[in-house]
Amino acid sequence: MKSILQNLRPIPDDMLGMTQKRYFILTVAVSIILVFAASFTAKGQNLSEIRINEYYWNTPLEKVIKDFRDKYHVRITYDSAMVQHFTFDYLFTNTPVPTALDVVFRNNPELAFFIDDKGNVKVISRAILNASKLTAANLKFMVSQRDSTLQPPELLRIN
Repeated sequence: MKSILQNLRPIPDDMLGMTQKRYFILTVAVSIILVFAASFTAKGQNLSEIRINEYYWNTPLEKVIKDFRDKYHVRITYDSAMVQHFTFDYLFTNTPVPTALDVVFRNNPELAFFIDDKGNVKVISRAILNASKLTAANLKFMVSQRDSTLQPPELLRIN
């Protein structure tokens, strides 16, 4: 045993430097891979590619939303207090998520939804959604009026 220990030599400094360089390169490579993976997962989901196949009969709306979220991995946010009083009836067969969401909320007098630019679905009050559409329409009207009459914006008034 003593002869084996005597034959061991210390690792030369130039080899230590090479090991550190390899470790550094490996660390940078892994970091780059992680950044790319994170950027791909941060992109919006394509909701049109996700198909819903479910049958709902007098089902609480909260369960419908949870199914979309948990079974179909739709990123959807909602206030459970807002949806707790509603039920839903429908048979979805290979239905794209945007169409399914339209069906779920089209006859609901109090709730609506919107999809943001990253594919996240948000369930909100229909009154809030309608107010935001009205505001957007007013702004669009103001811009079109300004462009057609060439009036400065301060001369345009909303009554």
